[in-house]
Amino acid sequence: MTVRLLVSVTLRLTAPGGVAAPELLAQDDDGLLFGTALPLARTPRGMPWIPATSVAGSLRAHLADRAEAFLGGEPGDEVFPSTLWLLGTRVDHQGITERTRTAIDRWRGAAAAGPLRRSEHLPAGTRITVYLRLDDVTLADELLGALRTWRPRIGGGRTIGHGTCVLEQIRGGRLDLDTPEGRRIWLTRGGPGLFDDDLTDHVETPPVPNTHPPVLHLSWSIVDGLHIGNGEIDHRGNGQNDVALILRTHDGTPEIPGSAWKGLLRSRCEFILRSLGVVCCSPAVDLDATTPGCGDCLICRAFGTASSAGPSRRGRLDFRSSPVADAEIVEQRHVALDRVFGGARAGALYSRQVVRSGTLDLVVDALDTLPPGATALVTLACLDIHDGLLGVGAATTRGLGTLRLRSTPEAVGTLRTEALHALTAALTGADAELGESRTT
Repeated sequence: MTVRLLVSVTLRLTAPGGVAAPELLAQDDDGLLFGTALPLARTPRGMPWIPATSVAGSLRAHLADRAEAFLGGEPGDEVFPSTLWLLGTRVDHQGITERTRTAIDRWRGAAAAGPLRRSEHLPAGTRITVYLRLDDVTLADELLGALRTWRPRIGGGRTIGHGTCVLEQIRGGRLDLDTPEGRRIWLTRGGPGLFDDDLTDHVETPPVPNTHPPVLHLSWSIVDGLHIGNGEIDHRGNGQNDVALILRTHDGTPEIPGSAWKGLLRSRCEFILRSLGVVCCSPAVDLDATTPGCGDCLICRAFGTASSAGPSRRGRLDFRSSPVADAEIVEQRHVALDRVFGGARAGALYSRQVVRSGTLDLVVDALDTLPPGATALVTLACLDIHDGLLGVGAATTRGLGTLRLRSTPEAVGTLRTEALHALTAALTGADAELGESRTT
């Protein structure tokens, strides 16, 4: 009997995601990249595309020791065909967003000159359908059971909360190629037509599985304003001054992106360790630098390290983006001083959007087993924000970026004491439980 199981899996992005295609960047005669943003992979028609290979690796990892039965052996193993085919994907999206990021200069404590970059992303809410074909239908129940708990990450940026998905629906149907009707459908439809409703006999919406609690969950309130720019300026004209816009989610809510949390807290963690006399990598912001991170210090193991001249390692901490609830957004005007006459300088009036008040949550997950002391170190860096030693976003030396923990002084004191003890134990080699979840 020649029967095929045809399955479609619908995923919904809960954060920005997508697979980048640096080969699509325009190049000049010298081969230098001058594209305005790192583009997403696209079909020949210019539509965003998720290559099936990008989800195949995730599915293989999810199948664990049963991966060989479905997807064949690893390179170097005995060669035999896969019984599970990933036929392709379809992306249903409502547009493409661009994100701007930069690096922190460790010496000046401000945005570094040079590493500013932009990248395209599919917004949260984008639906991705993955089409699969199983040739060995005796494995059908096992495959459907594995798909119910599959939660792939789409594209890069895993340590800054990108690419997270929820599984919305699994649809399946069997096609018997030993029958004339089955052969007619196989030969005349093809592509997504093989997954139409009239060929589907199994539809389910899997429940959301229980996930591991975050290693750190802190609730904050904005004290004196916050500006996280999206890299765009609203040029209003008609005599009105331009306005620097804030970063927002796909539904217009202001947010602190996971990349901002990661960069800010990484640089502060480096400062804390150096202050304690602990050797750790603190990468210089130099686009031509080829000195890789050591890969072994606490910073490299927790936050990751990348180098064009050596091996790279993904970080083990995942910083989610933080939408601001109950946000009050205002426009603040500023003007430069005339250093000669002491008054306002003509033509130097500018404005920026500022989130004057609101609340938000910082959530940090573990992608893998954390090195001892990692959670405690990040907690202490967060407490420096609470103490006013460190600001978030732009203009922190001009009164913006102050956040306070929404906790009682007693709870903050307890959090500080536990973090100090845990980090001390990790650095001195004492036994301690350092991977526990911290919430306040």
